[in-house]
Amino acid sequence: MARAATATAGRVAVPLSIHFTTFSSLLRTSSISFRSSISQFPCLSSFYYSSLLSRSSVRFFSRKLNSIRSKIYSQPVIAKSQTEAPGLQWVSRTDGCGEVKNEDVGKRVRLCGWVALHRIHGAVTFFNLRDHTGITQIITLPEEFPMAHAVANRLRLEYVVAVEGLVRYRPEEAWNPTMKTGKIEVAAETIHLINPVRLALPFLVTSADDAHDVITEEVRLRYRYLDLRCQQMNDNLRLRHKVSKVIRQYLEDVHGFVEIETPILSKSTPEGARDYLVPSRIQVSEVFSGTDFQIFMDTLQSGGVIKALVVPLGSNKYSNTSLKKGDIYKEAIKSGAKGVPFLKVLENGGLEGIPALTSTLENGKREDLLNQCSAKPGDLIVFAVGQPSAVNKTLGRLRLYFACDLGVIDNSTHSILWVTDFPMFEWNESELRLEPLHHPFTAPNPNDLSDLSTARALAYDMVYNGIEIGGGSLRIYKRDIQEKVLQTIGITPDQAEEKFGYLLEALDFGAPPHGGIAYGLDRLVMLLAGESSIRDVIAFPKTTTAQCSLTKTPSRVDPKQLRELSYSIEKFTD
Repeated sequence: MARAATATAGRVAVPLSIHFTTFSSLLRTSSISFRSSISQFPCLSSFYYSSLLSRSSVRFFSRKLNSIRSKIYSQPVIAKSQTEAPGLQWVSRTDGCGEVKNEDVGKRVRLCGWVALHRIHGAVTFFNLRDHTGITQIITLPEEFPMAHAVANRLRLEYVVAVEGLVRYRPEEAWNPTMKTGKIEVAAETIHLINPVRLALPFLVTSADDAHDVITEEVRLRYRYLDLRCQQMNDNLRLRHKVSKVIRQYLEDVHGFVEIETPILSKSTPEGARDYLVPSRIQVSEVFSGTDFQIFMDTLQSGGVIKALVVPLGSNKYSNTSLKKGDIYKEAIKSGAKGVPFLKVLENGGLEGIPALTSTLENGKREDLLNQCSAKPGDLIVFAVGQPSAVNKTLGRLRLYFACDLGVIDNSTHSILWVTDFPMFEWNESELRLEPLHHPFTAPNPNDLSDLSTARALAYDMVYNGIEIGGGSLRIYKRDIQEKVLQTIGITPDQAEEKFGYLLEALDFGAPPHGGIAYGLDRLVMLLAGESSIRDVIAFPKTTTAQCSLTKTPSRVDPKQLRELSYSIEKFTD
């Protein structure tokens, strides 16, 4: 993917047109306009190519581009045949479909777009023309412009056409208050078919926003270039653009930030960014010390924990079936748990649940449990057992499930908080070693340097409406502390030199204190747009299995490519 390269001494940034790349072509099949450095070529991608060209070469390219531009725009705009013209045509518009105003009545305009609605009413044909700015109704005049009328009759939904004609008022009884252009229409004098639709549409683009519950996400992703034409996706991506623009303007204009791209591909290093885990507020392991309930007893003997989540008035709402084999059970299984131990607080203060569990809560332990959980009659108490990370994951998922199911989340509010004081490390049971909770370059709290294994990290996450939207940390800037952190996670001095020698060396060259934060733009735009999936704010997203439904990737490659890269594929059999 080409990028904009800043001109530097001895280098000149030259705008060059290039062939369509796959995704830029697909974007241009949507109704989204995006910036091109050669705006007069609406169907050409472009990029700034940083090159050691002389200034005479720059002048040559500029003259060449101007020559091409003049040739294209000296051609007739509307083909006289008014049918699909051979080859490629670049037809310029005078106005956007949604930009035609009542004040334009009597003005001749040229509009380009997709046929969004098509109907024949007696001797007159109507169709709506849609582009990224909106929709305008087109009407034919069969007696005055029979050729335009004939072409209009052959149009179908999503045909790409250019229409030239006069803006006029609709009859007052035909005004449409739901449309921005609902009082006017364009009487077509010429219609040029730029590109027809040659296959059956998998769904109707204009009405797709109202049919998202019917159209599966698989179909939407498979035909993403159609989905991008829908108003909802247009609005979401425009919102994404505005958010990005505001952030960039603030950092650049207010704080003087300079945007510098770091390499996407670099030397492979271990301990990449990891998800963080939020501890639960209620740990009830002590209440069940000495318990005979086998699951709890095994958990405590193996060094695990028992934590509880209280669902107010959930005792009557959630049946034993839903807890044992229903939706709640399935949510817990998705988090990696094997089940959901639970207790229901009865109106008389007693407990109902698994007999082996309730029988262990005697001699005041029942009161201790209810007090620690602040549980009241009618409440439901669910438990998670195991290692802290697994327990937190299960209760976190159940907490969100109950909150959504009970409708206690106010989606109209904007709640933001910071999470700090993360532990530096967590225990990796499978590898029997400590590993960074964030990454090994996070600075430890200065007060915890005496024992790094239990140190707190100078890390922070921003949470918006319950979802992490950003995270970062202050970084280690001294070599000796960095080496100690690497040793704590089991990396020897020789391995550290091999894997991170360039970094350790840089720290020895007067590295300043520094830190940063990375925001999840996709998540932020998703929340602001009121969507539930980041795929609804990304132009070409991957599925949850990291596949692209549109291009059907990952896919096999030519064996020749593998040989060129000295790769080989071995098939393993059991």
